[in-house]
Amino acid sequence: MKVKISGVTRMREIEFLSELKPDYAGFVFDKAAVNYITPQLAALLAAKLHPAVRKVGIFCNASIAEINETVRITGIDLVQLTGDETPYFVSQLEFEVWKNISVSDNIDRKSLKAYDVPLAVHIDAFDLAADVEMIQTAAALGPIIFSGGVNIENMKELAAFIKPYAVDVSASVSSPDGFKDYRLCKEFIAAARGLDEMESGE
Repeated sequence: MKVKISGVTRMREIEFLSELKPDYAGFVFDKAAVNYITPQLAALLAAKLHPAVRKVGIFCNASIAEINETVRITGIDLVQLTGDETPYFVSQLEFEVWKNISVSDNIDRKSLKAYDVPLAVHIDAFDLAADVEMIQTAAALGPIIFSGGVNIENMKELAAFIKPYAVDVSASVSSPDGFKDYRLCKEFIAAARGLDEMESGE
Protein backbone atom coordinates (compact mmCIF):
# COMPACT_ATOMS: atom_id res chain seq x y z
CA MET A 1 0.00 0.00 0.00
CA LYS A 2 1.56 3.27 -1.13
CA VAL A 3 1.30 6.51 0.85
CA LYS A 4 0.70 10.06 -0.39
CA ILE A 5 1.11 13.07 1.88
CA SER A 6 -0.88 15.98 0.45
CA GLY A 7 -0.76 19.72 1.01
CA VAL A 8 2.99 20.29 1.09
CA THR A 9 3.83 24.01 1.26
CA ARG A 10 7.10 24.47 3.19
CA MET A 11 10.75 23.54 2.87
CA ARG A 12 10.68 22.02 6.37
CA GLU A 13 8.05 19.56 5.14
CA ILE A 14 10.17 18.73 2.10
CA GLU A 15 13.11 17.99 4.39
CA PHE A 16 11.30 15.51 6.61
CA LEU A 17 9.37 13.91 3.75
CA SER A 18 12.70 13.33 2.04
CA GLU A 19 13.74 11.52 5.23
CA LEU A 20 10.48 9.56 5.70
CA LYS A 21 10.06 8.81 1.99
CA PRO A 22 6.33 8.40 1.45
CA ASP A 23 5.66 7.22 -2.09
CA TYR A 24 4.04 10.51 -3.14
CA ALA A 25 3.96 14.16 -2.04
CA GLY A 26 1.04 16.32 -3.15
CA PHE A 27 1.10 20.00 -4.12
CA VAL A 28 -2.33 21.69 -4.22
CA PHE A 29 -2.89 24.07 -7.14
CA ASP A 30 -6.53 24.82 -6.33
CA LYS A 31 -6.61 28.52 -5.33
CA ALA A 32 -9.65 27.94 -3.12
CA ALA A 33 -7.80 25.43 -0.94
CA VAL A 34 -6.22 26.42 2.37
CA ASN A 35 -2.95 24.74 1.39
CA TYR A 36 -2.78 26.24 -2.10
CA ILE A 37 0.74 26.71 -3.42
CA THR A 38 1.89 28.66 -6.44
CA PRO A 39 3.56 26.71 -9.24
CA GLN A 40 6.69 28.81 -8.76
CA LEU A 41 7.04 27.91 -5.07
CA ALA A 42 6.13 24.29 -5.78
CA ALA A 43 8.93 24.14 -8.34
CA LEU A 44 11.46 25.31 -5.73
CA LEU A 45 10.24 22.77 -3.19
CA ALA A 46 9.94 19.90 -5.67
CA ALA A 47 13.55 20.39 -6.74
CA LYS A 48 14.66 19.62 -3.17
CA LEU A 49 12.44 16.57 -2.65
CA HIS A 50 14.12 13.17 -2.55
CA PRO A 51 13.82 11.58 -6.03
CA ALA A 52 12.25 8.44 -4.54
CA VAL A 53 9.15 10.51 -3.66
CA ARG A 54 6.94 11.13 -6.68
CA LYS A 55 5.42 14.59 -7.02
CA VAL A 56 1.64 14.94 -7.51
CA GLY A 57 -0.12 18.09 -8.70
CA ILE A 58 -3.68 18.45 -7.38
CA PHE A 59 -6.12 20.45 -9.51
CA CYS A 60 -9.82 21.29 -9.26
CA ASN A 61 -11.62 22.26 -12.48
CA ALA A 62 -8.48 23.79 -13.99
CA SER A 63 -8.17 24.15 -17.76
CA ILE A 64 -5.95 21.82 -19.76
CA ALA A 65 -3.74 24.80 -20.58
CA GLU A 66 -3.33 25.65 -16.88
CA ILE A 67 -2.49 22.05 -16.02
CA ASN A 68 0.03 21.81 -18.86
CA GLU A 69 1.73 25.03 -17.81
CA THR A 70 1.91 24.01 -14.15
CA VAL A 71 3.43 20.65 -15.06
CA ARG A 72 5.98 22.44 -17.23
CA ILE A 73 6.96 24.82 -14.42
CA THR A 74 7.05 22.32 -11.56
CA GLY A 75 8.14 19.04 -13.15
CA ILE A 76 5.47 17.10 -11.25
CA ASP A 77 5.15 13.41 -12.06
CA LEU A 78 1.37 12.97 -12.14
CA VAL A 79 -1.87 14.91 -12.00
CA GLN A 80 -4.74 14.37 -9.54
CA LEU A 81 -8.12 15.86 -10.48
CA THR A 82 -10.59 16.64 -7.69
CA GLY A 83 -13.33 18.58 -9.51
CA ASP A 84 -16.03 17.89 -12.08
CA GLU A 85 -13.64 16.75 -14.80
CA THR A 86 -15.26 14.39 -17.29
CA PRO A 87 -13.78 11.19 -18.74
CA TYR A 88 -13.28 13.09 -22.02
CA PHE A 89 -11.33 15.84 -20.22
CA VAL A 90 -9.16 13.24 -18.52
CA SER A 91 -8.45 11.56 -21.86
CA GLN A 92 -7.05 14.83 -23.24
CA LEU A 93 -4.24 14.98 -20.69
CA GLU A 94 -0.87 13.54 -21.64
CA PHE A 95 0.18 12.76 -18.08
CA GLU A 96 -0.44 10.02 -15.56
CA VAL A 97 -3.77 10.91 -13.90
CA TRP A 98 -5.71 10.03 -10.75
CA LYS A 99 -9.38 11.07 -10.64
CA ASN A 100 -11.12 11.79 -7.35
CA ILE A 101 -14.67 10.55 -6.86
CA SER A 102 -16.94 10.62 -3.81
CA VAL A 103 -18.83 7.74 -2.25
CA SER A 104 -21.79 10.14 -1.98
CA ASP A 105 -21.95 10.64 -5.75
CA ASN A 106 -23.49 7.21 -6.43
CA ILE A 107 -21.63 6.93 -9.73
CA ASP A 108 -22.51 3.78 -11.65
CA ARG A 109 -20.00 1.23 -12.91
CA LYS A 110 -20.23 2.39 -16.54
CA SER A 111 -19.44 5.99 -15.58
CA LEU A 112 -16.55 4.92 -13.36
CA LYS A 113 -15.11 2.68 -16.07
CA ALA A 114 -15.17 5.55 -18.57
CA TYR A 115 -12.40 7.35 -16.65
CA ASP A 116 -9.92 4.52 -17.30
CA VAL A 117 -7.48 5.88 -14.68
CA PRO A 118 -6.84 5.09 -11.00
CA LEU A 119 -9.74 6.37 -8.87
CA ALA A 120 -9.18 8.23 -5.60
CA VAL A 121 -12.30 7.60 -3.51
CA HIS A 122 -13.14 10.43 -1.11
CA ILE A 123 -14.17 8.60 2.06
CA ASP A 124 -15.09 11.55 4.29
CA ALA A 125 -18.18 10.58 6.34
CA PHE A 126 -17.78 7.07 4.94
CA ASP A 127 -20.41 4.54 6.02
CA LEU A 128 -18.91 1.07 5.69
CA ALA A 129 -22.26 -0.70 5.53
CA ALA A 130 -23.76 1.70 2.99
CA ASP A 131 -20.78 2.57 0.82
CA VAL A 132 -18.54 -0.49 0.62
CA GLU A 133 -20.35 -1.73 -2.51
CA MET A 134 -19.47 1.43 -4.42
CA ILE A 135 -15.82 1.15 -3.36
CA GLN A 136 -15.77 -2.52 -4.38
CA THR A 137 -17.15 -1.49 -7.79
CA ALA A 138 -14.43 1.11 -8.22
CA ALA A 139 -11.71 -1.29 -7.02
CA ALA A 140 -12.82 -3.94 -9.53
CA LEU A 141 -12.02 -1.52 -12.36
CA GLY A 142 -8.41 -0.91 -11.41
CA PRO A 143 -6.15 0.73 -8.80
CA ILE A 144 -8.02 2.56 -6.06
CA ILE A 145 -6.79 5.25 -3.67
CA PHE A 146 -8.45 6.08 -0.35
CA SER A 147 -8.62 9.87 -0.08
CA GLY A 148 -10.37 12.63 1.85
CA GLY A 149 -10.71 12.16 5.59
CA VAL A 150 -8.23 9.29 5.80
CA ASN A 151 -6.70 8.56 9.19
CA ILE A 152 -4.97 5.56 10.75
CA GLU A 153 -8.19 4.13 12.18
CA ASN A 154 -10.39 4.21 9.05
CA MET A 155 -7.45 3.18 6.87
CA LYS A 156 -7.17 -0.03 8.89
CA GLU A 157 -10.95 -0.58 8.81
CA LEU A 158 -11.23 -0.12 5.06
CA ALA A 159 -8.07 -2.07 4.22
CA ALA A 160 -9.58 -5.09 5.99
CA PHE A 161 -12.24 -5.16 3.26
CA ILE A 162 -10.47 -3.72 0.23
CA LYS A 163 -6.71 -3.37 -0.26
CA PRO A 164 -6.10 0.01 -1.89
CA TYR A 165 -3.25 0.82 -4.22
CA ALA A 166 -2.55 3.87 -2.05
CA VAL A 167 -3.82 6.05 0.78
CA ASP A 168 -3.90 9.84 0.38
CA VAL A 169 -3.70 11.79 3.64
CA SER A 170 -3.53 15.44 4.62
CA ALA A 171 -5.53 16.79 7.58
CA SER A 172 -4.85 13.90 9.94
CA VAL A 173 -1.08 14.38 9.58
CA SER A 174 -1.24 18.15 10.03
CA SER A 175 -0.69 20.22 13.16
CA PRO A 176 -3.32 22.76 14.32
CA ASP A 177 -1.66 25.47 12.22
CA GLY A 178 -2.39 23.43 9.07
CA PHE A 179 1.20 22.49 8.29
CA LYS A 180 2.38 18.91 8.07
CA ASP A 181 3.62 17.44 11.34
CA TYR A 182 6.74 15.26 11.33
CA ARG A 183 5.58 12.90 14.10
CA LEU A 184 2.09 12.42 12.64
CA CYS A 185 3.47 11.77 9.16
CA LYS A 186 5.96 9.27 10.53
CA GLU A 187 3.25 7.44 12.50
CA PHE A 188 0.88 7.28 9.53
CA ILE A 189 3.53 5.99 7.13
CA ALA A 190 4.60 3.36 9.68
CA ALA A 191 0.97 2.26 10.17
CA ALA A 192 0.36 1.91 6.44
CA ARG A 193 3.54 -0.04 5.89
CA GLY A 194 2.77 -2.13 8.95
CA LEU A 195 -0.44 -3.30 7.28
CA ASP A 196 1.63 -4.46 4.31
CA GLU A 197 3.97 -6.39 6.59
CA MET A 198 1.05 -8.06 8.38
CA GLU A 199 -0.42 -9.14 5.04
CA SER A 200 2.87 -10.55 3.79
CA GLY A 201 3.52 -12.30 7.11
CA GLU A 202 6.80 -10.54 7.70
